[in-house]
Amino acid sequence: MKKNVVLIVSKEETFIKELAKVYTSVVFEFADNAEQAIEKLNLFAVGAILTDATIEEQEILKIKKIAGILDSEIIFEKADFKNMADLEKVVINLRNELFRRRMSNYTFEDNPNLNNPFLNLDKTNIFKKNE
Repeated sequence: MKKNVVLIVSKEETFIKELAKVYTSVVFEFADNAEQAIEKLNLFAVGAILTDATIEEQEILKIKKIAGILDSEIIFEKADFKNMADLEKVVINLRNELFRRRMSNYTFEDNPNLNNPFLNLDKTNIFKKNE
């Protein structure tokens, strides 16, 4: 299964590391500043960027500019990394949006079973009699 990569730009990593243990379908990459974030944008297939509210606006604009050149569909979010409840909501929303984007690339022609869950059943087990 392909994992979703979220680039975290923050110096606060305590809560986000706890969330990384819970939401294993998302890969979190950490950067302390704009330069590290831009470097990691080149290394990983980043789907979303989550910045701390304490990061300066100029730093965020640098990251957005480079990310926009590399991939115009990268999601940007800003959150308070000291508030666990709000941070978790943002991470869940990012995960759901990344999944929705990935699934929107598939069509019925690509995989006819995608839209018909009954065709995905393993027929060898269905028609066996219980003995």
